[in-house]
Amino acid sequence: VFQHHPQIYYLGKIYKSQHARQCLSAEIYDFLTPLLWTTNEQYNRELSNKFLKDKLLPRVEPDQMILGSWEGLGQQGGESFLKSMIRLKDVFGQCKLLITIRNPITRLPSLYLQHLRGNQKQLADKFVTFEKWLSNQEAKLGGLKQIFDYRTYIELAINTLGSKNVGVFLYEQFDSEP
Repeated sequence: VFQHHPQIYYLGKIYKSQHARQCLSAEIYDFLTPLLWTTNEQYNRELSNKFLKDKLLPRVEPDQMILGSWEGLGQQGGESFLKSMIRLKDVFGQCKLLITIRNPITRLPSLYLQHLRGNQKQLADKFVTFEKWLSNQEAKLGGLKQIFDYRTYIELAINTLGSKNVGVFLYEQFDSEP
């Protein structure tokens, strides 16, 4: 939906993108990496602001908004998520965040099916049972709290971006009423 909407300049997650993290381009990935994915490392605010001003904003039409969609941000750990929100606000200024929460009973099977389809490159290409996959996820994440700790992520976002800039929606509602 986002990628084809005329009022959105979509940074990704783009279906079948050839670029890392399914970004619009390699340079968008390079721009977003320190803001979203390598928050344990320092980032160069001036360089990020320069890219935004000189490269990204000239591509965006006056009636468009910039949007990115990476559901993995909501399971990267609270500290990393907070740094992402701070860095996004630092570079973009006031921005908005849409958080979609999902019923755990349907989310786990969905994540497993994504794994089976090969959407998660970090996992093996061989078949793994649901039980083994779940055990691997728990070991990798130190439990499943990161996947289902919606409250922490919502509070961090509201405290960083402001309550008027954070929307919380139910996936099941989007799914049943597109």
